[in-house]
Amino acid sequence: MIVFINQVYYTKNVLRRQVSFYRKKGNYMSKFVDANEKIEKAVVGGYQKVEDAVVGGYKKIEDKFVDTFLKKDGETTEEAKERIAKDQKELQEKQAAQVAKTTKTTEEIQAEIKEKYGI
Repeated sequence: MIVFINQVYYTKNVLRRQVSFYRKKGNYMSKFVDANEKIEKAVVGGYQKVEDAVVGGYKKIEDKFVDTFLKKDGETTEEAKERIAKDQKELQEKQAAQVAKTTKTTEEIQAEIKEKYGI
């Protein structure tokens, strides 16, 4: 425990010395901050470009798939997507209602056990 406290104290003092060094040198710290901001902008910009390309490519593939396989006669791609989303939502609601109908509460299960085994 004492060794750990000494390490923390040592680390704290080292950090204080480094901060005071950067304050004395003045503009070195601002150069580091500026460099980090430039790196940050480059990384975020690169990520944004990759994300836009991936999402754009996915949208093109999705539109082509809907256009080829799911679109009905006289229906636009957007109308087909809306119809599919509506059908999917109705199916999920139907399944949720079915689950709710077949699911038993704890009290119902306990009552069945009491009735079955006479507990």
